[in-house]
Amino acid sequence: PNGMNKYVMGYQAYTSLVYGGKSYSHYVYWPYLNCGNAILGNTTTTYATYVYYLAKEVNKEIQFLGQILINTTSQAVYQVDATPPAGTTKFTDNTDPVVKYVTPDSNIVAGTFKDGQGRDLAMFVNRNNADVNVTIRLKANQSVEKISKVDGTMEYCFHNTFR
Repeated sequence: PNGMNKYVMGYQAYTSLVYGGKSYSHYVYWPYLNCGNAILGNTTTTYATYVYYLAKEVNKEIQFLGQILINTTSQAVYQVDATPPAGTTKFTDNTDPVVKYVTPDSNIVAGTFKDGQGRDLAMFVNRNNADVNVTIRLKANQSVEKISKVDGTMEYCFHNTFR
């Protein structure tokens, strides 16, 4: 019901994090059968709805990011979109001190953070209902590591450009 799927649930969770949130939530109460996007449903007994399983899958993905993001401070958030949502900041080349370039109009959200040691971190959230190829260039000539959402391992990427 109401168009909830893996992409929508992931977008809700990851967007909360890219904006500096330390967790995400999805409402949990007992609606009538097939009423809304609750995690739990109620007929005569409580049961897990399909949204529960979506939330469980997304939670599994973000657990590793959460361990890193909990100790960071959000610095900026940008929309990489031809027409960003009202009240948001559109990314343009050289807008941010960390991110130099993102494929224009790729419909993603870009956020930058600082950790407790003063290191820069960046997070990119896909706003599309499918995978997209995006090129990202960072300003500093530094090595880049990507955090695996599957197991939390750090994967080395090339200097200041990755896909």
